[in-house]
Amino acid sequence: SLLALGKVEEAALVVRHGLEVTDGGAELEYVAGRVHRAKNNLREAVGALRRAIAKRPDHLPSRAGLGRLALVAGHFSEAARHYEALARIAPRDRQVSIGLAVAYRGLGRFVEAREVYDRLLERDPNDVDILWNLARLCHHHLSLYDEALMRYRQIRELNRANSRAVLVELPGLIADAERLSVGAKEAGQQEA
Repeated sequence: SLLALGKVEEAALVVRHGLEVTDGGAELEYVAGRVHRAKNNLREAVGALRRAIAKRPDHLPSRAGLGRLALVAGHFSEAARHYEALARIAPRDRQVSIGLAVAYRGLGRFVEAREVYDRLLERDPNDVDILWNLARLCHHHLSLYDEALMRYRQIRELNRANSRAVLVELPGLIADAERLSVGAKEAGQQEA
């Protein structure tokens, strides 16, 4: 495709011509959205993707594009709406699930975000990206420091086993989660 080759202007001409001579089906509107996004015309990109969905409500790439644009703009409610619709159509899609969890986190729906990550880990318990997101969620939003520690340590072991460099942040996060876990336990003992 012209977009894949970085020929944005040429792609824009092809799409514009296609829209002039046809009714502009969902696929063409989707490509128009991609062209506008590549040109950083986000309002036009959203409009084209919405037209694609109006023409074909089950058009996955357009819904995913709208979800991603909403996440980037910090419109978590709109992103969640798109990703929830996508999850009904493609419930096992990893990227859809991640987008949904990120939208839920942005809305402060931390328990629901955790449920999405837990379902993803049922499919692949060694998915470092999901483990990372879940550890950060537990650490910073759910105050589940022991679980965060377990996930951070699991990431560290997976990185060692795969001969990858351990994330630079990981030692500091582990130390912080340990400190918070001990503090939470001591506070619980003092209340008792």
